[in-house]
Amino acid sequence: PDLTRRTAPPAAAQLAALVLWARWAAAGAGFLKGVSYGPMPCKGPCRIAQDDFMAEEAKHLWGPRGRGDLALMARMGANHVRLYGNNPENDHTGFLNEAEAQGLQVSVGISDYPYTQSPRSCLFTELNCFAILNESYGMNLRTGFLRPDRTYHPALREIIVINEPDLKLGGMTPGRFIKGIISAIDGMIEAEKEAGVRGPPVNFTVSFSYAICGSCTAGHRGVPAVAQMAQLRDGMLHPDKYGYNATNDLAAFYRTRFSNSFNTANPARDVRHQFLESYEPEFPTTPVTVQEFHAPNWDSRKDLQEMVNVSESSSLLHGFAFFEFQVRYDKGGSEMDFGMFRLGDFQVSKFDYFGRDFGSWCLVPHRVGEYLLPDAVVSAFRGQALDYAELCRPDPQKVPLTVDGFLQIAAQRSKTRMNAFMRRLVVQSGGVVVHEDGLHGFARPFVGAKRAATFPWVVKKLSMQRGWVEWPKSLACVADRLPRPPPGGRGKE
Repeated sequence: PDLTRRTAPPAAAQLAALVLWARWAAAGAGFLKGVSYGPMPCKGPCRIAQDDFMAEEAKHLWGPRGRGDLALMARMGANHVRLYGNNPENDHTGFLNEAEAQGLQVSVGISDYPYTQSPRSCLFTELNCFAILNESYGMNLRTGFLRPDRTYHPALREIIVINEPDLKLGGMTPGRFIKGIISAIDGMIEAEKEAGVRGPPVNFTVSFSYAICGSCTAGHRGVPAVAQMAQLRDGMLHPDKYGYNATNDLAAFYRTRFSNSFNTANPARDVRHQFLESYEPEFPTTPVTVQEFHAPNWDSRKDLQEMVNVSESSSLLHGFAFFEFQVRYDKGGSEMDFGMFRLGDFQVSKFDYFGRDFGSWCLVPHRVGEYLLPDAVVSAFRGQALDYAELCRPDPQKVPLTVDGFLQIAAQRSKTRMNAFMRRLVVQSGGVVVHEDGLHGFARPFVGAKRAATFPWVVKKLSMQRGWVEWPKSLACVADRLPRPPPGGRGKE
């Protein structure tokens, strides 16, 4: 018999459920409309030092003066972004701040490094991951996850403890991958205590694969993902059965701060019939999320809308993250079927990403037969229609305030866009535009300019303007309020 199914009296279970749901509500829960984000900046096979795209070194991709990926997701109707790589040595404050500014909640993944890649990984400690995850997550808390007052950053929705551990930690052997998960969670809880975390904590989750676990023993052996979730619940409630002596009360943590999740390339109808029909009676008080959803061989226009309907009709399925934002050219083959944006030929900027130069290429929609994949996402998420031509056109709000940036905007022969460029130049120089007509009159003659020598003259003439612009008593250049990302530094993983 499955002894884990009734682990608490009904009243206690209901109270635990209310606490868990309250945590989700505080984190902006509801119907989750997410996007999986791993924007490799190359157009073919390549290697990078690390894949931490939350780092400042990747700001040219997600930042407002870079390509603006987070703002684009928000325009598309997303309210959530799911991450993968995570080097705790890097500062993640900027990414979380930008996500918050765009109204996006963030599910941060713990990378595979402490589990399988580090010289001190769990593979060398008999899958006891307490120590290395305690150290790793403690660093995460100090590099952006916590604010100065030791409360969690408001953009953080949940922490993905590990992605597809059933495939990575000892294969489909429950005694191995469950020990790795529960010891990792234990170490992360201890890191929170050591950091003195205050205020509402974030939920943790584990994203299982959609494989069938034939060796799982806690129930639902023939149901994809559900069997792994049932086995993990057994491990959290009875860690000693898996050869682990827990430091913290994992059962209490599971009932109040844990939610389930999984990845699938199956269509929405399978999520309803294969998964939810087994999941909902087995986990009546535990929310679940699809952290990766995209069936590339199905019509995404219909499948995404059906997935929205499935999410909205379930009291436990909180939504899904579309897999994925950008085509992964580095993987090649069938993996390139998933991204909704391809990389275009216009470089928004150039940047150093941990010791190697890359271009921040503009985005072009991935066409699937007769439709564009981003359009299917926009329709399902009820977002704003996108002007794809604008994505590969120099933006007056993003180009550098240099000769090159000036000539790029001048070549567009647009008064509106030259006005925007000149306004940025005024602000960068420390001024404030007080009369719009004056700004328009000043900018108009430079529409269509072709000579590089014109720009220094523009800067000099601008400094002499009065009436339509106010200058401080001591005229001096000031920092851009939304600076272009600095050149990336070197890092290690």
